[in-house]
Formats: sequence, C-alpha cells, structure tokens
Amino acid sequence: MAEIVSYEQPTAGEHGTLWEAVTTIARTRATARLDHHRSAYHDLVHSIASLEEYLASHPIADIDEAAARHLAFALSGVSEALGELHLYDRAVAWTDRLEAVTERHPTVPSTIATSARRADALWALACSERIRGGAAAAQPWFEQARAAYVVAAAKASESPANANHTRELAAIACACDVMNGRRHADTRSVLEDALELQRRAPRGYGRHLRLAAGLLAREEGRDEEAAAVIARAADRVDWDGLGSTDLVILMEQATTIAPSMLDGESPMRTLVRRLVEDWHRRATADRDAYDEQLATERARIRERGRGSDHDIDRLTGLGNRRAVDAGLTSLLARARAGWGGFCVAFVDVDDFTTINGEHGHLAGDAVLRRVADALRTGLGTASGKGSVVARFGGDEFVVLVPDRAPAEVERLLASLTRIAPSDDAEAGADLEVTLTIGIARADSTSTVTGVLAAADLAMIDGKRAGKARTVVVDG
Repeated sequence: MAEIVSYEQPTAGEHGTLWEAVTTIARTRATARLDHHRSAYHDLVHSIASLEEYLASHPIADIDEAAARHLAFALSGVSEALGELHLYDRAVAWTDRLEAVTERHPTVPSTIATSARRADALWALACSERIRGGAAAAQPWFEQARAAYVVAAAKASESPANANHTRELAAIACACDVMNGRRHADTRSVLEDALELQRRAPRGYGRHLRLAAGLLAREEGRDEEAAAVIARAADRVDWDGLGSTDLVILMEQATTIAPSMLDGESPMRTLVRRLVEDWHRRATADRDAYDEQLATERARIRERGRGSDHDIDRLTGLGNRRAVDAGLTSLLARARAGWGGFCVAFVDVDDFTTINGEHGHLAGDAVLRRVADALRTGLGTASGKGSVVARFGGDEFVVLVPDRAPAEVERLLASLTRIAPSDDAEAGADLEVTLTIGIARADSTSTVTGVLAAADLAMIDGKRAGKARTVVVDG
C-alpha cells in the first residue's frame, strides 16, 4: 500500500482524466477495508470507468513516457484493489494492461512487485475457479500463474538482496504445479524450505505455501500433518472479510482430511462452515454489484461526453461558465493531490455598456468574438495543456492556467489589454477594445469561490486604476 500512496508527481500538462484517476486511486488505496467504505468503493469504480474511457481514446503505443508512468501506477492500483474485492478475473485483465504498458514503454519501471502482482492475481483467480468448477476448470489458470511466478522469480534474482524473495517466488511456482496435481522430485523440499523461510521472515505468501503443503501431505497420506497445516491457516482468518480463495480451499479440504476437527459444534466446524458459505454467497453478489456499478459509471461518462456541447458558449465558441466550474474543480483537486497550483485570470471588456449603447448589440457581439479570438490566439500553446479559456458571462471572460506563476501569466496576457481595430467589414471591427485583467494564484488551500473572488477583485482594482491593465494578487 505504501507503493500506491507515495506516487510520483507528474510533469506539467498531464492528461486530465489520467491524473484525476491516479489521484482517486491513491486515495482509495489508502482507505482500510475498501469493501467497507462505500464512498471509496464508488470513487474506485468511477476511476476504473474513466480509465477505460482514457484507454479507448489514448492507445498505449501513442502516449508519452510521462503518461505511461502514471498509467502504470493507475493500472497497478486498480488490479490490487480488485483483488482485495475478490474480483480476480477483473484484476487479471488489468494486470494484462499493466504488462502491455511496461512492454511498450521500456523506461516505465517493471518492478518485482509489478510482476508478482500479476502472478498473485492469477493465483487467486485459479483458486476461485477451483472452488467454482473444480480442478479441471482451474488448471489453465494455475499454469499461467506458474509462468508468472517464474518471471517474477527471475526478476528478483537480478539482485542478490532479493535472494530470499527469489526462493519464495520459485516455491509458489512449484505450488502451482501441486495445485494441478503434479509434483517433482524436489517439490516437497522446495515447499518445506519456503515454509521455514516464512517462519523466520514472513513475507505474505504463507497461505499459498500452506495450501500446497497441505495438499501434498494429503496426497502422501500424512493426514495429521495436513490437519496441522489447516489449523495454522485457520489462525489467519479475517473474521470480518470474505477470506482468501486459497484459505477457502484449505477449509473445504478439512472436511475430508480431518473429519474429527469438525465434530459437533466445535470452533473449527463453525469457522469452516462460515468461511465456505460466505465465500460462495458473497463472491457472486460482490461481482454482480461491481458490474452494476461499473455499468452505471460508464453510462454517466458517456452521457457527460454527449453533453459536452452544454459547456460551449454559442457566441464565442469558448467554454462557458460550466466549463469554468469544471476546470476549477479539476485543478483544485489536482493541487490538493500535490501536483502544483494554477492561476485564474478574470478578464473584463472596458466600457462594454457604452459600446452596446452607441454602436448596437451586433457590434457588441462582434467585440466579444474579437476578444475571444484574441484570448485564444494570444495564449496559444504558451499556456500549456490543461488551460481553460471561457466566457464567464456578459463581457467577462475567465482564463485558467496550470503550473505557471502569476508573473508568467501576467506576461502572457499583458499584450492583450489592447486589441487594435481591424479592416473587417463586420460591425464593431473598427473599434479599439481594451481589457482589464485580474490575476490570482490558487493552491491546495484555495476554494472555487475564493479564487474567483480574488481574481475579480484584482480586476476591479485595475478598473479603478485606469483600466486597460493587468493586476496580480495572491489567491
């Protein structure tokens, strides 16, 4: 979980959908017991739907290296979270996407943890398929899990410091063979070595190893030893959760390995019954609930895409107030995630009432279009990705510029305070238009209303000082 929380800050101009999803995933991964926190669960599913939309419009081969790093982070977080929610086939699908990113972008770190995560997702899926459909249904998944653990072990072996981890990962690959009913001359010694390693320095694969060791002991007729393995596994049951799939298999094996453990209403019998029944009941229910929630979030995103015209000002072609609100909300979320502040510029056309009164509303509309063109053209690409230029209402415009200091934004806008007349035949083209601009800085402590008010007040100060100028304040 520390890996998920301590994410790297992205460079300027990161794709909005991607960094928003990464922020949300980091927050939900920091939430204990995700399945017990409905708001965190909802945020996660929304981020998954957003990532699907992002991947649909941004092929992995086309994104830059910076975006690839953050996409890899997001995919890793999603696969881990879905594993915790027991949605193992979904988790495997997302680890496949993660593998595609690391293969296409060699500079994206392909760590031992990433390789092991994919192997773990495959192991859990194989175990769940064994519970649902038996050994035959699980066999191909254990084969894939074995191959993934071999890859993870090879990656771990590249550093001498990972010697114990390499032994452990190799043992889990061996355990996959046991789950498929195969064993080699050294199978037992490999598992015993890994179990001894776990007793001295536990790393989190205890249940995997105990499951394989228990099944191997049963196969060799050592029922007492198998029963002891089950008893040790039972001590690790999370009484508030669904229970891991490999632990469920161990409990089910107890009914035939050690029937004396299930006599009467013993604590072991109660444990086994509860664990197995809960798994079968909740695994399907959780899957259905996730699919329903994901379908809802997909529909919302599609609807938002269809409704994008509502964010456009018909007269100028710029964004409208809805676009300003959406941009401010996203940029403030970005700032609160530690990804840098932004500037808000409040732009007002000087003496616009006089223009309308003396030259007519057609000339006034033409002036607004000229101002929009000047802002759009004058800022150009200099403001960077993620910028917003919008008509706020009437003769007021708002510009949002991320990752720029107020002085830089002031330099960008200073030349736009006077818009010279043009030779166009359109009404109002022969008028010189001046703008007064207030600029405020926003950071992680700012609010939407607060930063807009600060920029507006700066603009008013500019009006009082003589118009046709820029004024900068701290938001």
